[in-house]
Amino acid sequence: YMGMTSLCSAMATASPDVPPHTSVSDWLLRHAGSVPNSTLGWFRAGVGFFNKKVYSYAIECFHKAIELDPLNYNAFQILARALIAVNRREDAIVALKESVRLDNPSDWQLLVELTSAPRSSGDAGPPVAAAP
Repeated sequence: YMGMTSLCSAMATASPDVPPHTSVSDWLLRHAGSVPNSTLGWFRAGVGFFNKKVYSYAIECFHKAIELDPLNYNAFQILARALIAVNRREDAIVALKESVRLDNPSDWQLLVELTSAPRSSGDAGPPVAAAP
C-alpha cells in the first residue's frame, strides 16, 4: 500500500493534451468562475474532463478528490481509466489496486485484464492435481 502523497506524486505527470503551465484550477477559475471545494466536486469535474477527453485535467481533478478523501474509490476507478487513455498503464494498475483495496469490486476485472498475461488458445490452464 502506497501513501496517498506517494501515489499522487507518482502519477502526477501531465499528459500532452493541455499546456503544462495551465492548471485545472486556473482553467476552472477562468471558465467556470470557481473551483470545487469538496471531493465530490473535484470528482464530478474530473468526470466532465474525462468525457471531453481532456485527460490531464481529469487526472488532476481525481488527484484533488483523492487528496480530500483518500477512501474515494470512485476517484481511483476513473483515474485508472484516464491513465489508461494516456498510456500510463503501470500508474493505472496502482490506482486500480488502491480501488480494490478500498473494496470496490467492479475494478477487479480491469485489474486482472491489465496485470495478467494473455492466454493462448493452446494453453491448458493451471496444473491439475493428480488423482489419489
